[in-house]
Amino acid sequence: MDGYDKMLMLMRKQGAVLNSPKLVLGTMTGENTCEIHGIELDSDDLIIAEHLLKKICTDVEQKEYISPLKPGDEVVLYPIIANDKYAIDRYVILEKVVRL
Repeated sequence: MDGYDKMLMLMRKQGAVLNSPKLVLGTMTGENTCEIHGIELDSDDLIIAEHLLKKICTDVEQKEYISPLKPGDEVVLYPIIANDKYAIDRYVILEKVVRL
């Protein structure tokens, strides 16, 4: 690898530091536990959007509700990077998702 290649690699590495983290798909294993890529996250690792923890009415006349998170639900998570900008500190569960 010549000097130009080394400089390019260094620029790419430093540029990646400033990229925002990517969304992650996980599966709820309990009311406040989740699994992503085979790693179990517990309540200390998670921040959960409040509306996902409560039963929410979607149609009063039809008495239809969205249930709180439960085991087996798929969720979208956003990693929170720690102060050192390299390690993931916690994850925020943004929303429950369903497959069509």
